Amino acid sequence: PLFHGSGLFSVTHGCAQYLLEQETTIEKQFRWCIAADEVFAQSLIMQSPYKNCLYHFEKSDGNSRYIDWKRREGSSPHTFTIEDYNELMELPEQYCFARKLSDKYIELAERIAEGFRKNVNNR
Repeated sequence: PLFHGSGLFSVTHGCAQYLLEQETTIEKQFRWCIAADEVFAQSLIMQSPYKNCLYHFEKSDGNSRYIDWKRREGSSPHTFTIEDYNELMELPEQYCFARKLSDKYIELAERIAEGFRKNVNNR
């Protein structure tokens, strides 16, 4: 059976090793797959012992990434700019990453990093 999900995900070292061991299977079964990055890992993991270790499998925010689809830009999510800084810094702790930041808005990434450094130093 095939499973579909976000191409953005985090895995344990053991799960990463398991996926790497499946290289031949991936090349054979998913070579011609459209959006293979959204199918191969999900399908293999759902048929492995790691299936029982998934976090919020049924929820789109289970990958701990904040993605703003409400302000989508065509088929892509909103690209955060410096104007979004306060919004990003006020996100709940469940989010470890934000998508999508563009390299043309490097000031935003630098400001976020500085905010995190200040928070760590104040603890």
